[in-house]
Amino acid sequence: MKGIKIKNWKKYTFEFLSIFIAVISAFALNNWNENRNNRNAETTPPINYLIKIEFNANNLDRPKLSIARTFIHEVIHAEIFRKLLSVAQHPSIQLNQNQIIQLRNNYPGFYDYYMKWKWAVPQGQSPSSAQHEAMAQHYRSTIVQALREYDST
Repeated sequence: MKGIKIKNWKKYTFEFLSIFIAVISAFALNNWNENRNNRNAETTPPINYLIKIEFNANNLDRPKLSIARTFIHEVIHAEIFRKLLSVAQHPSIQLNQNQIIQLRNNYPGFYDYYMKWKWAVPQGQSPSSAQHEAMAQHYRSTIVQALREYDST
């Protein structure tokens, strides 16, 4: 599975920020309900191609590096959703059998993670987030490098 190349991180960040500014009205610092209150942020699956990242306004009183880590984490979620959208060929992700085959053909690593952690959880294992499992295995160094670029101290 390919991660975001470190040398392109600034380019991806700029592209994301450009899109972010264009849809700022969809970005919400809102009052979260109690079920989400312990989360720092959340990236929602796309609706009409819009992938929304929401930060919990109650959890912004923390170090800037922690907020940057959360931002990077959520951008990776958005990138994964973007890839899923490219397979879905639809304004939202509704993966049918043909689209799952396309996921296997276009993004075999994500296909494996979704099969293992979302759709076909092996006996004796608890369901988990396919995206978080993929991040843990393939994006840690990307996150570390991006944080170093953000704050070299």
